[in-house]
Amino acid sequence: MSVGLSEIPVPTVSPIPEFPISCWSGVYVNGTAISNAGYQSCNGECAYISLTTSMTGVTYNAEIYTCDPTSVCSSMGTINNCLTLEPGVQACCCNSDACLTPKRKPGNPLTCYVGMYAVKAGINTGGEVWCNGQCSSLRTTVNNDDVTTFQCIPTTACKYLGLNNGCGTLTGDRDVTACCCDYANGCNLAMNNRTDITVPTPSPLPEFPISCWSGVYVNGTPITNIGFQTCYGECASVALTTGMGTVTYKAEIYTCDPTSVCNSMGMSNNCLTLEPGVQGCCCNTDACLTPRRKPGNVLWCYVGLYAKRANVNVGGEVACDGQCSSLSGIVNGDMVTTFQCVPKSVCRSLALDNHCASLPGDRAVKGCCCDFGNSCNVNQTGIPDINIPSPAPSTEFPISCWSGIYVNGNAITNAGFQSCFGECASVTLQTWVNGTQTNATIYTCDPTSVCKSLNMSNNCATVEPGLSGCCCNDDACLTPTRVCKTVRGFFEIIFGIDCSYSKQACTTCSAIIYVSE
Repeated sequence: MSVGLSEIPVPTVSPIPEFPISCWSGVYVNGTAISNAGYQSCNGECAYISLTTSMTGVTYNAEIYTCDPTSVCSSMGTINNCLTLEPGVQACCCNSDACLTPKRKPGNPLTCYVGMYAVKAGINTGGEVWCNGQCSSLRTTVNNDDVTTFQCIPTTACKYLGLNNGCGTLTGDRDVTACCCDYANGCNLAMNNRTDITVPTPSPLPEFPISCWSGVYVNGTPITNIGFQTCYGECASVALTTGMGTVTYKAEIYTCDPTSVCNSMGMSNNCLTLEPGVQGCCCNTDACLTPRRKPGNVLWCYVGLYAKRANVNVGGEVACDGQCSSLSGIVNGDMVTTFQCVPKSVCRSLALDNHCASLPGDRAVKGCCCDFGNSCNVNQTGIPDINIPSPAPSTEFPISCWSGIYVNGNAITNAGFQSCFGECASVTLQTWVNGTQTNATIYTCDPTSVCKSLNMSNNCATVEPGLSGCCCNDDACLTPTRVCKTVRGFFEIIFGIDCSYSKQACTTCSAIIYVSE
């Protein structure tokens, strides 16, 4: 049907985004749906338009919720916000699952109650937190005690549970009732009829957020989607062990706490049994709490060097506050692998979470990160002839060592200082791809066994052509711009270069290590 709008040019179809999202769809008049309403898949953004008109003195408000292929939202500047385009016309757009419904609009943030309630154990603590997902709760009877946990979880987790402003039993554990809602602030309290809980004023946000694992598990199996979420507070988990007949069930939730629950129960950076069948854990650093890792459960990593043709197979275990890692590449025809403990930020920069992949900028070198078990970096490489010795005792005082991975002198991960009980170390792998030389260097901490075994304490050495390393035992003695300070005399004698301690001269000396050796 023609409506006389032939002057509207039809633009080229925009490319489809990589992943679709779920958007609310429906037409409403004065708040009442006059069409089927529900979620639809959208390769674009969720969109909303409101038209307010009047007829014979009566005001009408027509609203449509739909999917936009991004061009309209972008052209009007309504990405993740709402705008009044002209009197009586309002538009909203947003780009995440279920971000726009009759009960929720961009710029109208949801607050959820996050806490724990256990009648017999005398636990009634919690606080409000801004939530970018939905308010949720888990309720069950543990040791004849009515126990409820309250949390904010991603909308996708509620979608997996099939809960939209409703409650139901968990898949695999019918003794636990879960609820999800976003129709009002603190709605997870109302859905559990908890009128005896007083919600305190929300705590001020910490200066920096952390990443926390999120998901619901029954007997170790996830029943929602899982992954990391941003948290202004502490990472938290609660495990509820129940029985039905002769069968025992364990329901666990990993979430974010606005610090009031963790602090009030004395659970910062540790785990506690709150009462028989109820265990909680809290910690305040990135990725510190997952199904594989809990506070107080120290991760040990193998730190060493393996080069079969050069007859090098040395290393030892070290307690690691980050993740176990390895770098592997063919150097001068020899498969060389370095093992180390690196900060979690390094693995995050490489997008490696219990996974392996080629380094950005150097496809000939494979990097791995893991924390699923002690010395898991050895298991990831599949090298069978590495015997892991007992950990050496720590030295009296730690030193600060530079940590990071570089390709041709450019950092490809977050780089910075880490505490080290041992020596500062670096290893450079020189590889070739299609006739082009590439140098991958890792700066890390060595628990002393590698450096001493290779006679590299306070020295640099070439292990074999294309494989070189340096070690030193002072604070900040080895960085991308200070490696020449360790071997100043060597370069002055061999290359006739005045290696002063300036950044420019040190960079020159570093280049000689990478190229000439």
